[in-house]
Amino acid sequence: MKDNLSISCILATYGRQEEVLAFITSLESQTLPTSQFELIIVDQNSENILDEYVAKFSSSIKIVHIRSSVKGLSTNRNIGLSYAQGAYVCFPDDDCTYYPDTLSNALEKLKSTNKQMILGAIRDRSTGEKLIKNWPDIIKTVNRWNFQRYSTSITIFAKRNDLKFCEALGAGTSNGSCEDLDYIYKSIKTFGPAIYFPDLDVWHPAPEISEIPSNKVASYGRGFGKFCRINSPDMAIASILILTLTYHATQFFIELTRLNIRGAKNRAIAFSSRAISFLYRDKSWNQ
Repeated sequence: MKDNLSISCILATYGRQEEVLAFITSLESQTLPTSQFELIIVDQNSENILDEYVAKFSSSIKIVHIRSSVKGLSTNRNIGLSYAQGAYVCFPDDDCTYYPDTLSNALEKLKSTNKQMILGAIRDRSTGEKLIKNWPDIIKTVNRWNFQRYSTSITIFAKRNDLKFCEALGAGTSNGSCEDLDYIYKSIKTFGPAIYFPDLDVWHPAPEISEIPSNKVASYGRGFGKFCRINSPDMAIASILILTLTYHATQFFIELTRLNIRGAKNRAIAFSSRAISFLYRDKSWNQ
């Protein structure tokens, strides 16, 4: 760990330019002194579309710009982890932004709780809207039985350790989700419960499921099914699987009653892709 370097922000990115600029700009506005954090950009683009931004902000923010020829969110986050120098790490998406107090708030909570991991929420502060999930308004202990309720990679803030993301899961693979669930679950099993803080928040766009292409819905579902299979047998995982399948089955019938055919189709895909991926074993289950 470098002197005074508290947090390493690991940003794996592909195909986005203006969104990355928005995130870097949000870092420049942090109340935490810029000397206390670094941005590690793991750049999967074949073109030099981010070089201008790196050059522009490198005088005010420590930026480590890594060019990667390998595609995949988890793989490239792991590459970023190998470069991290901070005592703590976080994993912003390339289309999210931080609020001015996000990093200072995270650092204060990590130090005061001495927890291996803390989790936050995704909100639009301008409207008060909760994004992606219906985030609780009170502090919660996050354990093996409830971690899915609070899981998303962009609100993870954790002590740097030897944990890695499962490279069989996440964007850039056929199982395009749940690398965050897997990372959080492994942390809880290894180091004990995390804590969720409702006032530790970031921003991220939140599309409706009916607007997500069917192939992406299926990819997300396969990720969940594979995550459950990788971590089975486990009663906590079995409970989460049953509850999730029940939820998507219920939503399917709700969409039908609304005559929302596209929404119903996507809910059916969400259900079936999870179930089939859980039941089907391939050569990469142990990754």
